[in-house]
Amino acid sequence: MATKTTTALAKRPKRLYSPEERATALAQLDAHHGNVKATARAIGIPFSSLKRIIEAADGDTERDVRVRSLRAEKRSQLADVFDDITWNAARQVLDRIGDASARDAAVVMGISTEKALLLRGQPTVIHGDNRLAALSPDQRRALRAILAGEVQVVESAPCLPVADCAEGSVIQSPQVVE
Repeated sequence: MATKTTTALAKRPKRLYSPEERATALAQLDAHHGNVKATARAIGIPFSSLKRIIEAADGDTERDVRVRSLRAEKRSQLADVFDDITWNAARQVLDRIGDASARDAAVVMGISTEKALLLRGQPTVIHGDNRLAALSPDQRRALRAILAGEVQVVESAPCLPVADCAEGSVIQSPQVVE
């Protein structure tokens, strides 16, 4: 019968991250839309370490307050890096417009632009088209009928789209022939 021996496994000491490293990790997390796993992989730190950095980000210690302050600075710096990547990709697109690799440069340009906007807190998506909200129910019914091919337009509305209307002007429905 084999005897069970226990060996004391020496625990690896936890890596201590400076406030600058913590702020950089949090800025990268922001750039990765909060995806902890992707961020840890991208910056080369263990997932569990990044989770601890995230948990400590809301703390009240002097270090945590400094990290929050540095995080905004690091986000801005990272946004600038993505802006540089965007402009370099745009130059490549212009230089290689006839080559197949222009597509790759365009993809890089789009991703970099989105990340720079995200890090600056600017919208990366425009939801909906608010011009339709300004139409009256009668105008919406007329538009639906036109789009469905049920009626023929004989005169278009002078103030559509709404964004082009002069202040105080009335949006008129198109005249339709049924």
